[in-house]
Amino acid sequence: MGLVTVAITPLCLIFKIHRLSRFNAFAMPFYSLLVIHMAIFLGGPNLRRSLPYMTWWKPSGLARCLPIFFGSLFCQTQLHSIYLSLCEPSVAAMRTVVRFTVAVIAVSYALFGFLGYAAFAQFEEFRGNVFIMYPMDAASLMVQVGFLLSVTFSMPLVFFPLRESLNGLLWHRGDCSSFDVKLNTEPFIPIRRFRIMTVSTLIICCLLSLTTDKVEVTLELTSSLAASLSGFILPALVSLSAFGVVETYKERTIACYLLFVGVLLFCLGVYPLIGNSESTMNVLAVSAQLVNQSQDTMSHLRHESVESLGVDAIKFLNGVNGSRKLSQVSGRANNGSL
Repeated sequence: MGLVTVAITPLCLIFKIHRLSRFNAFAMPFYSLLVIHMAIFLGGPNLRRSLPYMTWWKPSGLARCLPIFFGSLFCQTQLHSIYLSLCEPSVAAMRTVVRFTVAVIAVSYALFGFLGYAAFAQFEEFRGNVFIMYPMDAASLMVQVGFLLSVTFSMPLVFFPLRESLNGLLWHRGDCSSFDVKLNTEPFIPIRRFRIMTVSTLIICCLLSLTTDKVEVTLELTSSLAASLSGFILPALVSLSAFGVVETYKERTIACYLLFVGVLLFCLGVYPLIGNSESTMNVLAVSAQLVNQSQDTMSHLRHESVESLGVDAIKFLNGVNGSRKLSQVSGRANNGSL
């Protein structure tokens, strides 16, 4: 919460997109250093040792990876940021930027994923958040801090198209034929509305983040939901609404197919989460049953120990009373003899 209040919220309240691009320039050298650190210090030295433990094909794990694969389907939401950050936003320039960015991200993810698997494959428990398994040294701490900073600087770029979409959805303008997208102009969102949307969205995100501490669950849920909604379901609904007035069978059919694919992708992405939650609930139920059994056993043993202690105490008191009576009798006998 402190990071959100001190760092993320002020960055998300920045108006102009080119200022955010300057902050995001930190991500490129950091991810390069992240891959180099994984290759030199962790993955590279353990590659030959981890080869016998590595599983190259596991169909049961494909369902867990599908939602993350779907995350590539909502990358078009960043086209607005790219368009506003370019001095000459032509189609060729945007295509070049997108191709270069996708190539860099794909290579970085592939290298980091493979080397991370090679670095920790020999461990019995392989977690989704690989930073938890990092050794506790200064280099690993610097890598984790750098990753935290890169996520912090990238949050405003994610919020920019989100605010634009919310503003267009909730406060629809009558004349949308043309609008100004120059870099030296203020956004058309009023300042009060801009701040309310930003703070409200941050609060909702913080509250939702408290529901789980597993990063893989967050990635699966957000990827499947965002990919199906932004890539298929919402465009299909917009097309059905637009082509409902102009009755064209072909466009309506394509929109229906898009809607079906979006719902199917959403179900495929959410199904692994449901299975994991059911297995988690079963594990929790078994654990609760074992805890109850152990508590019953402890209470039974405690009751038996109290009973045995009571019997021993009674015997001890009886023995003390008997010894007192014996001493009294012997004392009286001694007095009589005297």
